[in-house]
Amino acid sequence: MKKNTKRLLFFMLILPVFLFGQNTLKGTVTEQSTSIPLPGVNVVIKGTATGTSSDFDGNYQIEVKNGDIIVFTYVGYQAKEITYNGQST
Repeated sequence: MKKNTKRLLFFMLILPVFLFGQNTLKGTVTEQSTSIPLPGVNVVIKGTATGTSSDFDGNYQIEVKNGDIIVFTYVGYQAKEITYNGQST
């Protein structure tokens, strides 16, 4: 009986991590016509304060959940929104 209780407790504690866990979205922001990487692009989850900026080579990494809307903004460019649906880049 104790063994089954321990298993049940284990699954109750671990399962939510897999169901509601976040995923890492990585990518490189480039200028569309020249494919030159853009440093300093703001990458934010819409409606939150969670975000990051692209590095010198245009690379970024952010923790997201399915259905999150990611907003990319950069001075002088039109904002771009994407919906995260499990893609890794």
